[in-house]
Amino acid sequence: ENTTEKQIETTIREVTDFMKYRKCSTDLQFRVRHAASYTARKAPHLVHNCLRILPTRLKQEIMLNVSAELFSNVTLLNGLDPDAKATLTRLLRPVNLARDEILWEALEVGTEMFFIARGRVNRKNLDGLVEERIAQGEFIGEMAV
Repeated sequence: ENTTEKQIETTIREVTDFMKYRKCSTDLQFRVRHAASYTARKAPHLVHNCLRILPTRLKQEIMLNVSAELFSNVTLLNGLDPDAKATLTRLLRPVNLARDEILWEALEVGTEMFFIARGRVNRKNLDGLVEERIAQGEFIGEMAV
């Protein structure tokens, strides 16, 4: 087994592990594993990024599957039709915050809106006191958009 084959197997394992972790359906896992395997063997130079080698349609399906938690937890997004969800999914990017990490300072002009899929965010006043707790299913920064 040469280095390229090992890299292909590692890439396919990464894709599979990611999808299992995100609880993607077994059918989607199979189709993605098949597409990744086929593409990696035909174009091994693309193996450096396990999701980049997949066809756009499969990448979108993975992102919709991964974003399902967000769409189910944020009431504002619940009623969106599948096309709107797909469009929004392409625009969203996940942000994981450490405890006490700051999104922006008081009086700073925000440039992004955040949907809280899991956990909570504290909004503090100028004195550093918690003014409001934004919980799972809510959003913050809507004035930025």
